[in-house]
Amino acid sequence: MGHGALMLGHNYPSVMEAAQAQLALGTHYGASTLKEIEWAEEVTRTVPSAEVVRFTSSATEGTPMALRLRTHTGKSGVIKFDRHFHGWHDYVVASSKYSAGAPAGVPQATLDSVSVLPLEMGEVRRTVDERGDVGAIIVESAGASSGQLPVPRGFLHELQAFCRAQGIVFIMDEVVTGFRWAPGGVQEVEGLKPDLTTLAKILAGGFPGGAVAGSREVMEFLRFPDPGTKATKVGHPGTFNANPLSAAAGVACLREIADGRHQRRANDLSAQLRAG
Repeated sequence: MGHGALMLGHNYPSVMEAAQAQLALGTHYGASTLKEIEWAEEVTRTVPSAEVVRFTSSATEGTPMALRLRTHTGKSGVIKFDRHFHGWHDYVVASSKYSAGAPAGVPQATLDSVSVLPLEMGEVRRTVDERGDVGAIIVESAGASSGQLPVPRGFLHELQAFCRAQGIVFIMDEVVTGFRWAPGGVQEVEGLKPDLTTLAKILAGGFPGGAVAGSREVMEFLRFPDPGTKATKVGHPGTFNANPLSAAAGVACLREIADGRHQRRANDLSAQLRAG
């Protein structure tokens, strides 16, 4: 099912109708669109922690944005977990399922800024104490390999509480789990509210698209700061960010999921199959 992007199935009617209607209007305008706002409204309506949304063209563009927002803390260090996959960019590829060690082409200084740990709070606390510079912790919400190596029960709550106490940006990667475990992802099921959430796959209804969503306080660092502050803006250019075609398909897909229409349609199809 398209590496998890097509939860509604191939060529789902309402998503295809929305995409075809948008194709007749154009695929790129060089500016933001009303459809982008609608798309963001669907995310904020559905994902518990989403106060502000910024769209990207893929998940691998979303996770570096989330990690760069650790500038909010003034600390550069990052913690990720063994075999958790957050894309192929430099900060997260080490010890993912695609690389057991230092991948070719990644500067050693970048690798040194990232600690790769087992899913154990004792190791997290020890590493934060020893490094003294951890600004962000990122975790695959269901565990590595799409949950085949699951996160221990209670770990996410402990991790969130620890990050709050330490002033560390807590990032939940819900690229796989968002809109799938529940409309609001793992955070809805577990009652969590991460600082930042990364999204993709189902988000765009089978078209290219990703997003970072989270608290306004942290997401404001994507904008120009107040003149009296010394904080710097995290820039985010991108020709196809929130492009109209992905936005139209994404809005249609998320509305199907939010109101359960896709489940009713699946039940109807199952009944027809059973009836022969």
